[in-house]
Amino acid sequence: MRMPIKLRSTVKEGKKMKDITVREANTRDAKAILDINISSWKETYKNIFPSEFLDNLCSTEEEYNTALNNVKENIKDHIVAKYNNKVVGFIKLGQSKKEVYSECGEIYALYVDNEYIKKGIGKMLFNSAKSQLKEKYNSIIVSCIKENTSNDFYLKMGCKKIGETDFILNNKKYKENLYEVK
Repeated sequence: MRMPIKLRSTVKEGKKMKDITVREANTRDAKAILDINISSWKETYKNIFPSEFLDNLCSTEEEYNTALNNVKENIKDHIVAKYNNKVVGFIKLGQSKKEVYSECGEIYALYVDNEYIKKGIGKMLFNSAKSQLKEKYNSIIVSCIKENTSNDFYLKMGCKKIGETDFILNNKKYKENLYEVK
């Protein structure tokens, strides 16, 4: 059973300080999670993955609804960050899906709405996930496409590179850096 997460912090926005809340996601957050995921992929991977793939992410109503239902079915694996009652970021976590690391916890995804990057939200989400995963697993991993600038973030968060792994997308192989979360 997961322990409830309720963190509050502040980020500077101009001269004002605004509250950020980090908590476990619920099904009402699913649409925002999916929208952030899609827009983040389009921005983050625009020079890494083929543009025709990114342009067509959930481009039909059927694809979008299927993806939305998938998020709802797996909502327990998500933590969200909210700002002014709006979901502005999420992290997805659980038992590692990588065969060699099946005894480890894994951070599968961490995305922050492009408007809210570099405001400490990713750090809050990361630390919440790390804390939760440490309750259940002795080791935690996270992987990141080599060309993704988020590799710097994971290093700043104290992760240690332990190797590389393959990520297959549309029959093309991409390299990911594999990190142990310290």
